[in-house]
Amino acid sequence: MLIHNSTEETVILYRQINLTQAAYPQVGIKQLFEAQAARRADAVAVVCGGDSLTYRHLNLLANGLAEHLIDIGIGPGAMVGTCIDRSIDLIIALVATAKCGAVYVPFDPVWPAELRQRVAADSQIKCMVIGAEYASLAPTDYTMVRISDHRRLVEENPDVDVSADGLAYINFTSGSTGVPKGVKIRNAGVVRLITNARYADLGPSSVVLHISSPTFDAATFEIWGPLLNGGTCVVYGKRHISFSDLAEVVRAAGITCAWITTALFNAIVDEAPEILRGIETILFGGEEASVKHVRKALAANGDGRFVNIYGPTECTTFATYYPVSDVTADLSVIPIGRPIQNTTLYLLRDGKLCGPGETGEIVLGGAGVAAGYVGEAARSDKFRELSVDGGLEDVYMTGDFGHLTVDGDLVFDGRRDDQVKVHGFRIELSAISFELDQCDHVKRSYVTVTDGAAGERNLVAFIIRSDESATGSAIRKFLSSRLPSYMIPPIILTCDEFPLLASGKVDRRALLKRAGLG
Repeated sequence: MLIHNSTEETVILYRQINLTQAAYPQVGIKQLFEAQAARRADAVAVVCGGDSLTYRHLNLLANGLAEHLIDIGIGPGAMVGTCIDRSIDLIIALVATAKCGAVYVPFDPVWPAELRQRVAADSQIKCMVIGAEYASLAPTDYTMVRISDHRRLVEENPDVDVSADGLAYINFTSGSTGVPKGVKIRNAGVVRLITNARYADLGPSSVVLHISSPTFDAATFEIWGPLLNGGTCVVYGKRHISFSDLAEVVRAAGITCAWITTALFNAIVDEAPEILRGIETILFGGEEASVKHVRKALAANGDGRFVNIYGPTECTTFATYYPVSDVTADLSVIPIGRPIQNTTLYLLRDGKLCGPGETGEIVLGGAGVAAGYVGEAARSDKFRELSVDGGLEDVYMTGDFGHLTVDGDLVFDGRRDDQVKVHGFRIELSAISFELDQCDHVKRSYVTVTDGAAGERNLVAFIIRSDESATGSAIRKFLSSRLPSYMIPPIILTCDEFPLLASGKVDRRALLKRAGLG
């Protein structure tokens, strides 16, 4: 794809934005981890509850499992499913798979059987490493390896050469159509993510919280960020998150860095802000940031600690970052900032680069761009070659839209699928959520559409109220002074909490089903 008719001034602006080159090792996860295990043998690598492993002990256990995997035919490029909850066993399984040069494919044990079979078939897994409690959930026509049966300590690292271009894992996204897509992530993408990071201090003293589902791409940062830099990965071992348990894990482990979905971040700010106080760097993202909640977090904790993060799975977890230092009274949206190290950013509209203030599709390049999709989705045209400023670059067309500020920061303007047409009007759902969040009687909100009779669509807003004044009529009256009538949801429902997906995003289908609208 050739970019044309862009002004020299605009091209120069993108040159400046994309000065992100930083040195990173051109090797695989295997080599980096083994180097840390040799260098930091007695340092604590992973903690879960009252259990912990040093780098040496983790390396020995991973070698033991890797030896068995190699014995059953697992080698470079082989697909290995993992069906294990967040735990030390999960970390052992992922490190062992990397040591074989194999590709791990995380499964969620709560997935329905049909989905598990589809993921296994699409990724062509050769074996499944499982926790003992999930043996009955794994596909029975593949080799199953119970991790508890292979707790052997083996000194010698596998003699396997893993290239930077080789695949590290396949992450299955939920997909906007409901059909999951397997994203092929290279070792280089992971190494680029966690080396010389601009968005957080990752080093031997870092203590990083692993709270995401293993099937969510944020787990890449949470696990490999500390382990490939000599730090400590602290696993939140319970399946469901309790604020009291989370506060204790943060306090006891001395967490220095945590990534939290926007939905969870908002809930913590409202219900348990003390959790954030001891953490040096708090990364949040996954959905558009709530200005109200970021303002409250800054007021309670001070600046220099909060970073808004953006990135699709297809670009290896994180792509842009924005350290939040102030939220002025007139600010309506928190920027998502600039590219992280070894990442490039473009905004395109009609084949041209967009200048400041012009909305275009967010296009991302650099070492984090995935190797494409597996299965039927492999024919997608979202991975392309882009010709900008005299060179060719592999990029990912995100389907997200944004614009640049005059300072060169990226502002998220929504997704194609966030813009809906209701009664002939084109509406941005996020614009309604923003106004709802300005209401003093509303803690949090979520806006979507529901299909009525004869294909008719209606707006529906779900709110968590801060007091009894937040009635449907009061909310509509509040919105009437801020939005045109066609943007005011006719259905406004209250909730005690928002159900979340494994990714930490709000579960739209569950909300609608609870309300009898799904």
